[in-house]
Amino acid sequence: MTQTDSVQKVMDVIAQAATEMDESSPVSSRWHRRSSEMTSVRAVLTRLKEGTIQLPLCQRLYVWGKEHRLSLWDTIRDNASLGTIILAEHDGVLYLVDGLQRLTSCMYLSVDHDEVGMTEAEKNEVLNYTITIETVYDMSLPEIKNYFGRLNSGIALAAVVKARSKLSDRLNSAVLALSSNPYFREADTKITFNKGHHHEIIAMNALLAAAGIGIVDNKAASLCKTLQEYEDDVLNAQKKAQALIDRLISVFKGLDTALAKRALSANFASVLLHVMAKEECTDAQLAAVIQHIFSGRKAIPEYSATTRSQAADAKKCLERYQVIVSLLGKVGNTFDSKSFESWKSSSSVLKTKGGEIVDIAEFSDFDLRSLYTLQKQGKTEEYDQFVAKKYHELEIA
Repeated sequence: MTQTDSVQKVMDVIAQAATEMDESSPVSSRWHRRSSEMTSVRAVLTRLKEGTIQLPLCQRLYVWGKEHRLSLWDTIRDNASLGTIILAEHDGVLYLVDGLQRLTSCMYLSVDHDEVGMTEAEKNEVLNYTITIETVYDMSLPEIKNYFGRLNSGIALAAVVKARSKLSDRLNSAVLALSSNPYFREADTKITFNKGHHHEIIAMNALLAAAGIGIVDNKAASLCKTLQEYEDDVLNAQKKAQALIDRLISVFKGLDTALAKRALSANFASVLLHVMAKEECTDAQLAAVIQHIFSGRKAIPEYSATTRSQAADAKKCLERYQVIVSLLGKVGNTFDSKSFESWKSSSSVLKTKGGEIVDIAEFSDFDLRSLYTLQKQGKTEEYDQFVAKKYHELEIA
C-alpha cells in the first residue's frame, strides 16, 4: 500500500465515522471559553498569596520531596517547559486545579529550602521563569471537581481520595470543608500524612464522632461506607464536627513542634476525636496525655501495642481509645490547673513514708499530674508506690 493509499484509507474512516454520528444527541458536557497567557512564577505566587487565585477544596496537599524539587530546578536551568498551569473560573473566582506541586516547589526553590547553596541570582531565575497559564471560564463547582479528577487521573491518588469521591456531593463537601483547615497544610507533618491524606481520614472521624457513631475500621472504604449509612445524622452534626476539629487543632498548636509532628497521624488523631466527643476532659489533660505517649524516643509500650499490626482495624482503634481514656483517668476527669501549679512549685522534691526522696524534675508533667491527683484523692499508698518506683529506677541507672 502506497503512502497515498494509506492517507486515503484514513480519510475514508473519518468520513464514515462522521456520517454515523447522531448530531441530535445531547452533548454530555458544556463547552467553556478558554484563554492562555504567559507570565512569571513570581506573578503567580503573588496572586496566590493575595488570594486572587485560590485553591479548591478538592486540591491535594503538597507531597513533592527534595528529589522532585531538584529535578524541577534542572528543568528551569535547561530552559525546558514546566507544563501549563490550569485555572478554573467560578463566579469571578479563579481556582488552581493543576500546578500546585510545581508552584509550591518553585516557592521552595526560591528560598533554597533544601539548602543546596543556590545563589540569589539562581533564586531569582526561578521566580522570573516564564510559565503558561490556561484559564477555563464559567465552571460550576461540581465541574471543577470533575475537571480536577480528570487532570490528575494519571497520578497515583491516595485510597481515601478515591473512596471519598464516591460519596454524595453533600458528604464530599462536608469532608473537604473540615479537612481544608489551614493547619493541616501548614503544620510540619510526616510525609505519610500528606501522601496518605490523613487530614481527610481525621475529618471523616470528626463527622462520625460528632454524630455519635462509634469507632469503625480507620480505613477509607469503611469510613465512607459508614458515612453513607448515616448520611443524615452526619450532615446534621457538621457544626459539632467543626468544633471538634477546631479543638483538636488548638491542642496540637499548644504542643512542641516536634511532639505535634509525632502525634499528628490518622491513627492517633482520629481516635482522640472520638475520646473528645464522649469523655469529659480539658485541653490541658489532652496535651498531658499526648506528651506522655510521645515525648520519649518511642511511644509508650501500651500505646505502641495498638499500632504494631493492623493499626487501622476497629479492634486496634478501640484498644487505643481505652489507652487514652485510662491515661486521662490518671490525671482525673476534673483538674484544677492553678492548684496543680501551686502544688508543683511548693517543693523541689517528693517524699514517701518510707523515706525515699526524688527530685521533682525527674518526673514528666504527666507523672506529676498523676501524683497530684493521687494525693488529692487520698490514695497515699499508690502515691508512695509511684514515687518509690521512680526512686529505685534512678538508683539502678
